[in-house]
Amino acid sequence: MEFRSTSVYLGKYKVKTSLLHYKVLVSKSSFRFKVARLSDNEEVPVVILAKDINSIGIDMLSTSAYMCLTLTRAGCSRIRTKIGMNKSSKYQFDCNSLKEEERRIFIFIDQVDMSLVQCIAVNTAAIRHKSTLEHQESTDLLRISKLSLEKSIHDIEHVLVQAAEKQSKKTEKILMQNFNYRKWSSFVTLFRDVKMTKSDFVEVLDT
Repeated sequence: MEFRSTSVYLGKYKVKTSLLHYKVLVSKSSFRFKVARLSDNEEVPVVILAKDINSIGIDMLSTSAYMCLTLTRAGCSRIRTKIGMNKSSKYQFDCNSLKEEERRIFIFIDQVDMSLVQCIAVNTAAIRHKSTLEHQESTDLLRISKLSLEKSIHDIEHVLVQAAEKQSKKTEKILMQNFNYRKWSSFVTLFRDVKMTKSDFVEVLDT
């Protein structure tokens, strides 16, 4: 299956592309996408083999839905070689680095729907260490990886949804089949149904 990614990070290296979105191919054996080589910016195919994945954390409920992967030493080395990364490179991806922000791969997902959720669940079932990230776990992971923009989007969306659920008379969670609509449903609930004021909205964000 193929899905679109808004951004990909190999450690501290934010992958550049000639397209607005990244195309990521996922199967039981691998994740595949193109990366601009550090030496000449030529796009080269990168393959993350399932056997090289040590662990995967998945957050599909956030506006900034993503997958976070850690790799074996061999898998990390193959990617570094493919994209022309060495010890003197400005940006580093190293699974054994003492710096948290250099150790992981993040793939942020453009649009999440049930078919993608099911596809990823099936194709990552064999990975030994796999977890569905709760809000606080996801926040902590983005923080230690120094992805400040993505963390801010993640946290604001979560706060808005919580406020909408708390103030709405409805008992069900704000969770639609297309998870990307969560932020819009929270805004609608807050401002149209609950009639939250601007000052209340600002107060929610500050807490």
